[in-house]
Amino acid sequence: MSKYFKTGYGEPIDVGQNFILDGKIYRIEKLEVIRYAGLIGSYIGEDGKTYKTNLSTVTYDSEKRLWKPRKIK
Repeated sequence: MSKYFKTGYGEPIDVGQNFILDGKIYRIEKLEVIRYAGLIGSYIGEDGKTYKTNLSTVTYDSEKRLWKPRKIK
């Protein structure tokens, strides 16, 4: 049974979903909560290496079916 994760805004997020970072789309390979850092997602870059990024402030775009950075007002 997989662990249940939410973004910093309470939206449910799961491994296997896609997110956009620097104009490129990546797949979430792993999620973990790190104290004082937030929700951290692991992904595999174009070079085949694993990277991590903070996904605490993303929002889901249901039209494009991917997570994108939340616009700051």
